Amino acid sequence: MVRNSVSHAITSALVLNMDSLLRSARMIMRSETVDRIIGSVLLIVGIAILIFVLTSAFSLATAPGDFFREQIPEEEQVEGPTSEFSWSSNNLDVTFTDESQEGSATISSWNWNFGDGGGSSDPNPSHPYTGDNQYEVTLEVQDENGKRSTARANVNVASGETKSGASQTDASGPDIDMGTLGLSLGVGILMTGLYMVMFLVGAAILKAGWNMMKPKPEKLNIKLKPKEITIKQVGGRVATTQEPAPPPQEVVPPPQEVAPPPPPEDVHQIEPPPTT
Repeated sequence: MVRNSVSHAITSALVLNMDSLLRSARMIMRSETVDRIIGSVLLIVGIAILIFVLTSAFSLATAPGDFFREQIPEEEQVEGPTSEFSWSSNNLDVTFTDESQEGSATISSWNWNFGDGGGSSDPNPSHPYTGDNQYEVTLEVQDENGKRSTARANVNVASGETKSGASQTDASGPDIDMGTLGLSLGVGILMTGLYMVMFLVGAAILKAGWNMMKPKPEKLNIKLKPKEITIKQVGGRVATTQEPAPPPQEVVPPPQEVAPPPPPEDVHQIEPPPTT
């Protein structure tokens, strides 16, 4: 009966230990499953952010003009006038005819320079020259919006001759609005910084998801401690108690036998010779 009780106690202890190990294994597996689910979500979010940032940056790099036009509110385009004129000479008298084209506003002023120090503010003036020569004549027009344009022509006059010609309009550079230019640069810098921040956030989320998704090494640490089982019979039943094992006893080496000293060597005494 005592032997059966001992076997039952040992079996119960082993069952309890195995049950504890199984519960630990289930908790580990449940934790790994949750980590994989969360890692999958983070992985998808990180990839989506990176794809959005890369495609947006590529479209901005290939067509920056379209992007800035979408970000900046459209304003009404203001066109300036185009200065043009024709001339005809009869002897030394020259008649000028304004042929300028209006832009978004009506032309409000004309400024003629006849090339000999004379000038006029009439739209279609006449000017007498004092001698045969070639003169550079310019016409500058301005509209009600303050936009200007200039045209010029080389006028040849000769006594007793009749001549005519037309002007050429000066090429003007683009009308740059500094306010719009500053706004465009500000929007570009802001969007560049935003894309950089979004890229770093997406990369961090992607890395966190991968760290949660990647397989982890399987480890199972089992540590068994030696214990003694004491069996006691209490009230007709057998009870088992577990007691810690006694500490190891120090082993004292036996004393070593000391060999006796070797016997002294024989010493032969020399007797003195007899005296006579």
